[in-house]
Amino acid sequence: MATISVGGAVGEGFSLIRRHPGSVALWALLVWGLLIVRVVLTFPAYSAMFAEFTRAAGAGAKPDMAAILPQMQQAQALGLLLGFASLFLNTVVICAIYRAVLRPEQSQFGYLRVGSAELFLFVFTIGAVIAFSIAAVVVAIPLVIIGAVVGHGSLVGGVTFGVIAGIVAVICVIYIGLRLSLIGPMMVDDGQFHLGDAWTLTRGKAGSLFLIGFVLIVLILVGEVVLASLGFAGIAAAAGGFGQWQALAQQPMVLLSRLAPALAIFGLVWLVAVACAMPILSAPWARAYRDLKQTDLAATFG
Repeated sequence: MATISVGGAVGEGFSLIRRHPGSVALWALLVWGLLIVRVVLTFPAYSAMFAEFTRAAGAGAKPDMAAILPQMQQAQALGLLLGFASLFLNTVVICAIYRAVLRPEQSQFGYLRVGSAELFLFVFTIGAVIAFSIAAVVVAIPLVIIGAVVGHGSLVGGVTFGVIAGIVAVICVIYIGLRLSLIGPMMVDDGQFHLGDAWTLTRGKAGSLFLIGFVLIVLILVGEVVLASLGFAGIAAAAGGFGQWQALAQQPMVLLSRLAPALAIFGLVWLVAVACAMPILSAPWARAYRDLKQTDLAATFG
C-alpha cells in the first residue's frame, strides 16, 4: 500500500523552483499582469467615487450617491468579471504547477495549458464555493436555533454549545477539504473529472494530508514574519533609526528619498516571495498524488 511522504511533499515546491525557475517567473508574471490590468481598469471608477466622497466631506454634506451610482455599478461589474478572470488564471497556473510535478516532459509554454483539466477545476472551484455557502446556511439555521434554546436556559451552556458546534464544523470542513485535495492533480494527470475517485484515493490518508497542510501554513506564517521583520528593520535603518521618524515626518520629501531604496528592495523581495509561494503551496498536493499513484489505481477504483 502506497504512503505519502510528508517531507517529500512539503519540499516539492522548493524543488520545483530550483528545477524550473523560468516557469515560476512566467507564472508570477501572468498573475501580476492581471493584477495590473485590474487596477488600471477599476482605477477611474474608484477615483470618481473617492473624489465625490472627498468633496462631500470638505463641504460638510452628504455624498451625491446618484452622481456616483454609474461608477459604483461599473466598479461592481468589473470587479465581478475580473474576479472570475483572476480565478480562471490562477486555476491555469495551479494546473501548470501540478503538470510540472506529474508530467515533467510537458514543459512547453511553462507547462501552461487551457484544456479539460483547467475547465474542470475552474467549474469545480465555483461549485465548491456555492455548495459550501448553501451548506453553511442549512447547517447554521438549526444550530442557531438549538444554541438559542440552550442559551435561554443557561448562558454558559449556550456559549459552550456554540464553541463546540463551531469546532466540529471546522473539523468537518477541513476533513472534506483534505479528502478532496487531490482532485486537481488527478484531473491534470489524465484530463478526466475525478470526484468520487479523489475521495476513494485519500481514504485513510487524511492524517498525512493534514500534516502537509499544517507544515505549509507554518512555513508561510514564518516566512511572512521574517519578511515583515526584515522590511521593518530595513526601512527603519534607512530612515536613520526610530528616533528620526518624528523629525523626518516634517520633511516628507526627505523621508521619501531616504526610504525609496529600502522600499524598492523590499518590494522586489516581496514579489519574489509571492512568486515562490505559488509552487510551494500547490506542488505538495501533486507530489502526494504521485506517491499514492504508485498503487494499482485500476484495482483500487475497479
